[in-house]
Amino acid sequence: MSDPRGRPESQDLDRARQQTRLWMVEGDHACARRQFIKGLRYYQQALEVAEKHRLHDFQARLCRDLAYIYVHHGAADKALQILATAPNPQECKPEIHVGLLANRATALLSQHDFRGSLTSVRQALISLDEHYPGLEGAPPALLATYCALTKMVRNLERVVDLLDSGVNPDRIQVTVEMARPYWMPTEAR
Repeated sequence: MSDPRGRPESQDLDRARQQTRLWMVEGDHACARRQFIKGLRYYQQALEVAEKHRLHDFQARLCRDLAYIYVHHGAADKALQILATAPNPQECKPEIHVGLLANRATALLSQHDFRGSLTSVRQALISLDEHYPGLEGAPPALLATYCALTKMVRNLERVVDLLDSGVNPDRIQVTVEMARPYWMPTEAR
């Protein structure tokens, strides 16, 4: 098949992948230098191309990263909007899917939706267990994610127990401290 200009569709898809990858790398560099507005702009441009060309692997990663930045900067509503556009779990890597669920849980937690957050954390742990039973073969960075999610589920279960016992939700204070995501370098270069 060819597009209207006579080029094969595979060339257009290759160009779209290259452009998406380029903007993702630029977004990564900007975020590593703590230039988040610039990073968001690059990520958003990359996401538009990925969505247009149905590059689900890139789209999922970009939704994960954009959501993290939005939650980190107090825009949980925007993070949830981005996460709602993410591809189905079958269309992305398990690590990306876990990141999407963890970011959703954090966004919901920052909105004091404790039950929704607990559900997302549990789904992330189930996904980890399905893809890496006993964490065997899991990338090393996912081990830290697993530990953080396990701690988060315990804390959320306590909060939900308090709510179920009749504690006024306005009396529950939660601080969301986001860990540096495993996919971002530890130092700006």
